Order: sequence, then structure tokens, then C-alpha cells
Amino acid sequence: MSSSTGSNSPSSERESDYRSSGISSGTGSPDSRQALANDAGRLANNTPPCQRCQVQNLNNTIVGSHGVDPALQAELESIKAEMNKANATICALQEREKKMKARMALQAQKMVERGVGPSKFESISSEQRSDLIQNYGGLYTQSRVETLDYLDKLEELRGADELKSKLLFSVIVLAFRSLQATSTQMKDHIKRILQIPPGSMHQPVNNNNAVYLPPPPPPPPSALAAPSNTKRQITPPAKPAKPAKPLRKERNAGYEVEQAVAHYLRESVATFDLTKNTEDVCNQIWATLYDYPCLRSCDPLVKYIKDSVRLAWSLVNQSPPYVLDYEARSFNADYHIRFHTSDPNDNSIKTYLWPALVEGHNGPCLQKAVVIT
Repeated sequence: MSSSTGSNSPSSERESDYRSSGISSGTGSPDSRQALANDAGRLANNTPPCQRCQVQNLNNTIVGSHGVDPALQAELESIKAEMNKANATICALQEREKKMKARMALQAQKMVERGVGPSKFESISSEQRSDLIQNYGGLYTQSRVETLDYLDKLEELRGADELKSKLLFSVIVLAFRSLQATSTQMKDHIKRILQIPPGSMHQPVNNNNAVYLPPPPPPPPSALAAPSNTKRQITPPAKPAKPAKPLRKERNAGYEVEQAVAHYLRESVATFDLTKNTEDVCNQIWATLYDYPCLRSCDPLVKYIKDSVRLAWSLVNQSPPYVLDYEARSFNADYHIRFHTSDPNDNSIKTYLWPALVEGHNGPCLQKAVVIT
């Protein structure tokens, strides 16, 4: 059926007409050849173009008929110019920041060399300070709880909850006392060896803020007029006096030695030998609780003592040194936290479960104490 349909198509009929007229063989009249050319043109026009040609024709039609909106093109160019300007400004600011940091570092170094400004031995950073405070809190929330669980397994201490709480509280207090004494004795020993006189290890006074009076002004010219027959002499104006240079900061060798020793102790807390202090704390515990010899063989308790001694050594060597606060007997929300068994309506402190950590004497509270009211 398809072959019969194709044979009856207009193109097949025109092809048979072309053959009958002799055009395919190059013969026939010129009118016949012209008719063939016209039919070929109409056939080409009726053939659908490919998809790429359609898209290209559509683009050519849009660009050719409408073009680009001039206002949109101008706005685009303006945005590009502003972006380029902003990028140039950012690059300039970054370069300026680098130069400023370099100048500030150089200026700070010069001030330190002259003995002016911050100390050569700065204290720890805020991140290290936060880690120390977090470790002190973790000693209570984690190490203390784990050690308490091991003590609960000891037959001799079963049911003695108050004794176990006081034991673990005493460990951190004794560790601080031992290491504060060690730090003080060590610094005093260095002063005796170097023959540093007492009272010389204080921060020198900065004289850069002293007030300097300017030199007195030159005397006014004489009020007597010069004689008329004498040529008047013109006195040149006096040069302004140079301002006096500020005095340098006083150097104090004893203070610098103290700062250097403190800096070394802060940097060596992880490797400093604290065996003697650990034994000191253990011996005090064994001597006080001599009725419980099982404590000597409790490895978790010994580990808790070692961790407390190491952390206390880090805290007492800060500037200012950190101290424990457990003397107050009245509840203060700025320094204390109630244990869950406390009476919320009673402000009288019955016992301390954990001491507060304070930055220096009468300083801010860094870690609140846990108390029972």
C-alpha cells in the first residue's frame, strides 16, 4: 500500500512529467526547464529547516528586531564599574591592614626594648585561660565522680558518703596548698641565690606620663626707641626650643627576673616534676585516714590526686595566681551553686563539695563553688 501511495504523490507525477518532457536527459524546451526550476524552488521553501537553524533564526529575529535595551545595558555597565571599584578598595584596605600590622608589631617591639608598654613575658591567652577553667570544672564533674564510683566499691567505705565527699574535697585543697608553698619557696630561693634585695621585685614606675613645663619665653625687646640718627638693628626671632624628651621607663632587674621565672613556670607546667608534691598530698591523706588502709592501694584515688596536683600547679603559676575560695559561710549566687539536696530557702552554707576558683585575691570568680545549704 505504501508503494502505491508514494507513486501517486505530486512529486512522482512531476518527475514523470519531467521525464516525458525530456528535461532529465537535457532535452526539451526552455519553458519546460524554467517550470522545473520554479517547482524546485517551491519544494525547497516548503521543506522544514533543522532545529539549530530555527534557534539561530529566532535569535537573529530577536536581536535584529528588538536589540538590547539601552537602559539595561547602561545599568549593567554601571554595576560592573562599581564592582571593579569595590574590589580595588578591598585590595587597598587589605594591603593597608598588612602594613599597619607590621608597623604595630615593629612599634611594640621597640617599646618593649625600651622598657615601655607591656611586659616581655605576657600571660596566657584567653583560649588557654578558658581551657584551664574548663579543666578545673571537669575535675569536679568527671574525675571526681569517677573516683567516687570506685570508692563506693570499697567495703570499708560503703555507706560513708560524707567521708568520701570530704576526702575528694580535701585533695584539691591540699594540692593547692602544697604547690603554692613550692612556688613561693622556689622564687625566694632564686632571689637568695642572685642576691636580689628585698622589695626590689616590684613593677617599675612609668615616667612617660610625667608633665614637662615648656622653657620660659625669651624676654621682650627693649621699650626704648632707637635714636633717629642711628640705623635700627633688626633682631632675628629666636628659634623655638625643642621639647624635652620623656624619661625612659626605669629598668628593674629584680622585677624582670621575677617575670622571667614566672614565664618559665607557666611554660613548663606539663613537664615539671611534681612527684614530691604528689607524695606530700598522699602522705597527708594516709596520715589523716589511717583507719582506712585500703585507700593506699586504690589506684583511681592516686590518679585523681596526681591530676589535681598537675592542674593546681598550672593554676597557681598564672598571673595573677588563681586561688581557691571556700571560707564563706553565707550563700552568694556570684560565688556558689547549690547542690540538688540543698534547701533553697536557707542561705547558710553547711558544707562545701567543691571550692570556688578565683583569679587572684578578691578577684573575679572563674568557677563557682558547689555547696550544700
